[in-house]
Amino acid sequence: MNKSKINLALKNVQRFHDGELVLKYNLQTLNIKNGIDWEYEHPTNHSTYQVYLHSLSIINDFVIVGTQTENIRELLFARKLIYEWFLKGKNSKFSWHEHAVSTRLLNIIKFQEKAGEYKLESNFFESILKEHCLFLNDDSNYKHNNHGLMMDNALITASAFIEDSSLRNNYINKALSRIRVSVYRDLTVQGIHVENSPEYHNLYIILLNQIFHTLKKYDFKLERNIHFLRQAAIEKRASLLKPNNEFPLLGDTGQTKYPSIKKSFEDIVDLEAGLVVLQDEDEMKQEFSRYFTFKCGYISKTHKHFDDLSITYYNNGHDVIIDPGKYSYNKDSDREYIISPAAHSTITLENESYPLHQVGQSLRDRLKITKYFYTDDYHLVEGINDLYENAKISRTCIVTKLNDLIIIDKVSKESDGNALQIFNINENAKITQDENSFDIRIDDSSYSLELLSPTKNVESKIIDSFISKKFGKKTNNKKICFQQNSSEIIFATLLRNTNSNIQVISVNKNQVKLIVEDKTLDIMF
Repeated sequence: MNKSKINLALKNVQRFHDGELVLKYNLQTLNIKNGIDWEYEHPTNHSTYQVYLHSLSIINDFVIVGTQTENIRELLFARKLIYEWFLKGKNSKFSWHEHAVSTRLLNIIKFQEKAGEYKLESNFFESILKEHCLFLNDDSNYKHNNHGLMMDNALITASAFIEDSSLRNNYINKALSRIRVSVYRDLTVQGIHVENSPEYHNLYIILLNQIFHTLKKYDFKLERNIHFLRQAAIEKRASLLKPNNEFPLLGDTGQTKYPSIKKSFEDIVDLEAGLVVLQDEDEMKQEFSRYFTFKCGYISKTHKHFDDLSITYYNNGHDVIIDPGKYSYNKDSDREYIISPAAHSTITLENESYPLHQVGQSLRDRLKITKYFYTDDYHLVEGINDLYENAKISRTCIVTKLNDLIIIDKVSKESDGNALQIFNINENAKITQDENSFDIRIDDSSYSLELLSPTKNVESKIIDSFISKKFGKKTNNKKICFQQNSSEIIFATLLRNTNSNIQVISVNKNQVKLIVEDKTLDIMF
C-alpha cells in the first residue's frame, strides 16, 4: 500500500483517539471527546458535515492501520464504531443520503473483508447489506449525477456478498444499465463532464476508475464506447488543469493542486459544454504558460453558476482574472453572491440575473458559443446570452500570440439601464486607477487593463469583493468594474502586460484593427 495513505490513516486514527474525528481533508474536525453526536449541526454547512459523518470514512483508516501495523485494537475500534452507528446513528435523516449510504457500505465491506476473526457477525452483516442494497437499487433513491455512480459502484461491490444468484444478477444488471446511461449523459462527445466544474470532472473520473476496478475484479465488462469516453475525459482533465497544475475555480470548484497529473496544453473547444480553454505553453517554465477560459452555455444545471460569458486568465505563473469558487452549498447570502453574475468576470445588467433551466439544451438558441477560429496571430471566441429580460448580450474575446486580451461586449436593451463589465482580480493584486485605466501588479508582473474607444459616459471603479478557494472560507479581493447607462452599449477593453508592444488602432462593434509585432491585423467579427 502507498506509504502516504498509511501515514494519513495513522494520523487520522491518532486524532480520533485524541478526541477529534476527521470527516474529510477540507472539513473541520469534530470534537468527540464526549462521544460522537450523530445529529451534529455545523453552523454553516449542516448537510455536508452530516453526510460525511454518516459515511463512516474513519472505518477505512482503522482498517488500514489495523492491518498494516497488525494493531488489533484499531480493528476492534472499527467494529465498535459500526455497531454504535447502527444503534445511535442509523435513524438520522442524513444517514440515508445516497452519498453516505454508498460510502458507508463500501467501508463496512472493506472492514468485513480485512478484519478476519474480528469481523461482524454474519447475520448482522447480512442485515446491513440487505438494507443498504435495497436503498441503492431503488430508482426513487437514485441520483442522476456523480452520486448515482457512487451508488452503482457500491451496489456492484455488495452484490458479490449476495448469496441469492437471481437477486445478485438483478442488482448487477441494474447497476451496469445505470452506469451506461450515466456515461452517455454526463460526458460530452469530447469527454467534458457536464456538471460545469473541473473539480467534479475530476471526481467523475475517480468514480469511473473505481467502477472499472470493481468490474475488473468481478469480471464484468462494458462496451468499447464507454472506455473511449472515459479515456477522453482523462485526456480533457489534463487540459483543464492550469499551468500550475490547479484547476480554475469554474463552477463549484475549490483550490487543489494535482502534481501527479501530467499537464496537457491541448486547447478545448466544446460547444456542448459551453467551454473554451486556450493555452500557450512556455516550454522553458511550464507554470509561466498562458491559460484562458471562456464559459457560455451548459447541459446540466448541476454545480452551475450564473457565469455565462465569463472569462479567467492566467499568465506568468499566477492568476490575473479569476472565478470565485464555490464557498458552500448552503442557501445563504454568501452562496447567492458567489454564484451570481456579479461575482464573475463577465458582462451583466446591474442588479439583474437570468433564468436557468434544469436542462441547458432548451436554451441553446439564446445562450451559446457562436464563433471560434484562430490564425497564427490570434484566437477569437464569441458567445451570446439573450436570457436577460428584454436584453441581448454578446461578448467577443481575442487572445493575441503575445498573450494580450481584447474584449468587446455589446448590450442591446429595450430601454436605458446600467450594464456592468466586471473583472474579478487575483486576491494578491495591487491595483491603481487612472480614470478608465488600471495598473495591476501581481508578484513581479505588471498588467494594464484599459478601456478602449468608445468611452462615452463610462464610469469605472474598484469594488471590494471576495472569493472562496477553500470550502467554507472567504478571501477578500477586488473587482474592476466599467459601467455604462444606455439602451445600446459597447465596452471594448484591453488587458496587456505592460511591456507588450500591441497597438490598438481602432475598435467598433464589428471590427478591431491593431498592430502586433509590426504586423497590422484587421479582425472582423
